[in-house]
Parts: sequence; C-alpha cells; structure tokens
Amino acid sequence: MYHPPAVFRKFLPKMTSKITLEQVSYANPKHRQVLNSCLKSWFANPRDLNLTDPRMNYPFDFRQWIKLAYSNDDTVTYVLKTNDWIIGYFSLLLPLGKRTATLFHVFIDRGHRGKRLGNTLLLHAEAEVAKHDYNRIRLKVLPKNSIALQLYESAGFIQTGATINKSLIFEKRISGDR
Repeated sequence: MYHPPAVFRKFLPKMTSKITLEQVSYANPKHRQVLNSCLKSWFANPRDLNLTDPRMNYPFDFRQWIKLAYSNDDTVTYVLKTNDWIIGYFSLLLPLGKRTATLFHVFIDRGHRGKRLGNTLLLHAEAEVAKHDYNRIRLKVLPKNSIALQLYESAGFIQTGATINKSLIFEKRISGDR
C-alpha cells in the first residue's frame, strides 16, 4: 500500500475514497487477468491506445501489449487504485548497468482525470527511480498529447530530443550525477 511522504500529499486528490498504489507483475496470472480486463476497457477508445503506445494496433491486443513492452525482467508496473478499482497505471524500465530509467504507459482512467492523479503517479515513479539509484528518468510522448506534455513539463521534465517517429523525448534528473 502506498503512503506518500508529507511533501507529496498536497498533490493527492481530495477524494473521499482511499487511494492506494500497488506493484503488479505480468508474471502473476491473477495480475495478468485483472490487467487484461482493465486495459481492454481503457483502450476500447483507439485514441487513448494510440496516445499511450503508438506501436499498438487497434483493437487492443493484450498479447501484443506484453510482447512489445513486458517481456523483460527489468520492468516494474504500478497501479493506482481506489476502492480496489484500478484507476491509473505506469511502468518503469530499470535496465541493469544503466543510470537512466524509462517511464512509459502512464495512464489515468477517463473517469478520474483532472484530479491530479497524474502528479501522484509521477511522484511515485520518481521515488522508485531514486530508490533504485538511477539518476535520470526518461519518457516519450506524442506532440498531440497536450495534456501529458503539460503534466510532464509542470513536473520539471525537459525536452531533450525527438525520435524518428516524431515522439518527443523528455528527461528529468532525479538525483545528482555520480
């Protein structure tokens, strides 16, 4: 269960229900079943699927999702829950021997957007990256995803480049470089 430090509490939404953040694993059959159901529901909207992972084809295919992003052992995934219902999600690639972690598949359920939950996910991702002694966090975002761009920029991420597919690359230093 996630209990945010006092400094982060101002970013948590004012909600009457309890918010928890839990690590899940695609290797766990029960987690896979829940994630499959949740993600299929979220990505019934092709725009949401495209903004979350442009490599994915519509309709959402859970096996393709796993094959593209979750076949490595160096990936951790967290879900944000309220009343045991998943309302948010993100994953981190923590490659061995590297100093930069990659944040990807950041998503908040449409019914829970506008409540600063994206900030909550980012703060936890940054804490997780620091805990594992990485000093930078990197992410990619499509230029048309204006809400995500605003979130990342307000959280201190700086654009450092673009991919050949025109996704923007953002980075943030988490701790001092060694």
